[in-house]
Amino acid sequence: MTASTASILLVGLPETGKTNYLARLWASLREGKSAVTSTPDTGVIKYVEDAVAHLLEGAFAGRTTLDSEDQSATFRIPVRASEGAIAAELVVPDVNGEMWRDAVEDSEISQRWHDELCRTSMALLFVRARSPLNHMPLDWVVSDGILTKITPNAEVQSRIPTQVYLCQLLRFLETTLGQSGVKTPRRVAVVVTAWDRLDAQQRAQGPWRYLESEFPLFFGALQNSEELDIDAFGVSIVGGDLTDDPGFKADFLANGDVHASGYVVHGTEEQADVTIPIAWLLRK
Repeated sequence: MTASTASILLVGLPETGKTNYLARLWASLREGKSAVTSTPDTGVIKYVEDAVAHLLEGAFAGRTTLDSEDQSATFRIPVRASEGAIAAELVVPDVNGEMWRDAVEDSEISQRWHDELCRTSMALLFVRARSPLNHMPLDWVVSDGILTKITPNAEVQSRIPTQVYLCQLLRFLETTLGQSGVKTPRRVAVVVTAWDRLDAQQRAQGPWRYLESEFPLFFGALQNSEELDIDAFGVSIVGGDLTDDPGFKADFLANGDVHASGYVVHGTEEQADVTIPIAWLLRK
C-alpha cells in the first residue's frame, strides 16, 4: 500500500457472508460495469475463484478454514470508483470470523492485526440477517426462573448476545482505524447480508430500521459514534436463497448469469450493483 492509497478491511463474525460477498464482488470487478472497478491479479486468490464457481453451480460457498495468522492468506485488491474518488485497496485478511470473535472474547487482538487496523482507514463490517448463529439477548431474570422450573438441576449458561460482539467490534474500529496517520476519512459500511431472507415489510424499511429492531444496542452505538462516518447497506448475494428455495435455485441455474443477480439496498433504494457499499466508502 502506497502512502497515497487508502485501504478497506473486511471485518465480521463467523458465517456472516464475507466469503460469498467477496465472490460476488469479484465477479462484478471482473465484468467492469459496476460503480467500482479493478484490475485484480487472479493468480493470488484462487479460493475466491472457487467461491465464484460455487455460486455458478447454485450453491453458497462454505465457511473458510484459512489460518488467521498465515500472512500468505492475506491479499489486496486495488479498487477505484468514479473519477476523483479515493484510490484504495480492499484488504482481505483471511475472511475467518473466528479471529474477530476471539478478539472480542479476549478483549485483545494480535499485534499484526492491530497494526493493520491502524494503517486502515475504512472497513466493511458484516452482519448476517436471520443467521442461526445470531444470539439474541434474553430477560435472564425471567428466563432463568422458567428454565429452573423445567429442569431444576440444570445449570443455565448465558451466551454473549451477538449485538454485544458487534458493539465491541465497532469499538475496535473506533479506537484503531487510521491511527497511523492515514489522511483519508475513517468510514465503516455496515453490510447486512442475506437481505432476501427478510420479509417484504422488513426489506421495505431498509437496513437502518432492521438494525434498530434486531440489534438495538448495536444500533445505538452506530448512531452515537463520534469517531467514524457510518452507513448501513442490505445485501443479497444472488437475489434469493440457494439453500432452502429449490424454485429460486432452478431459476438461477437456468439464467446462468451471476452478474445479473443480487442487489444492494441503501436507504430504501434497491440497486443491482453489489459494489455500492465500497463506492460509498471511496467517495470524496
